Amino acid sequence: MRGTQQKISAIIVAAGKGVRFGKDDKMFASLRGRSLLYYSLQTMAATPEVGEVVVAAGRNKLAAVQDIIGKGGFCKVKVVVPGGRWRGESVLRALEALPRDTDWVLVHDAARPLASPGLVKKIIRARGRNDALTMAVPVTDTVMRAGKQMSVDKVVERKKLYTIQTPQLMRYGMLLKYHYKAAKRGLEFSDDLGLFLKYGGKVKLVEGERANIKVTYKEDLAMVEGLLGR
Repeated sequence: MRGTQQKISAIIVAAGKGVRFGKDDKMFASLRGRSLLYYSLQTMAATPEVGEVVVAAGRNKLAAVQDIIGKGGFCKVKVVVPGGRWRGESVLRALEALPRDTDWVLVHDAARPLASPGLVKKIIRARGRNDALTMAVPVTDTVMRAGKQMSVDKVVERKKLYTIQTPQLMRYGMLLKYHYKAAKRGLEFSDDLGLFLKYGGKVKLVEGERANIKVTYKEDLAMVEGLLGR
């Protein structure tokens, strides 16, 4: 699709090992009777601007993910790809599974179940002439850099500091090209925006929501459940 109508696809990354969460796979942790992954799938399903969805999942969890998709009736999901050894490899495999006429791709971590359709629409509306955009919230706590043996090395000025969230929205062709470049050089990135910053893409911050927290530890589930209830 060209002209005023642009094709927007989405990738949901659910292939992380979740080491800090414990022995259980956090993607399947129960949140009000639904898996964590279910909520991200639901958000993409409820956002009309989003077309095709690809999920990157752990190799040993492909059948379980397909089961969630089938029971939830998430017809936008066209394929589930096995994740790689690190996040970037998982995203690259998902990018390769998308149609090459995709204009923009949303990349979202399934560990953020409270990202709403409104949040997704907000970042889509903000895209303009940017190459990449990310949800972000300003840092409110005092930030200190630690030195040896946890001594305070420096107080960092927080005025221009933001913490980054997903979803992130990027031009599909650029993101795919940058991932190929990084893979060829054996470079690993924990965040796709790092590729744009390295290779010269223009990145914009879009103000996110503090409720859009990432589930990292088991105790985070209680916070998410409380916010979900509100």
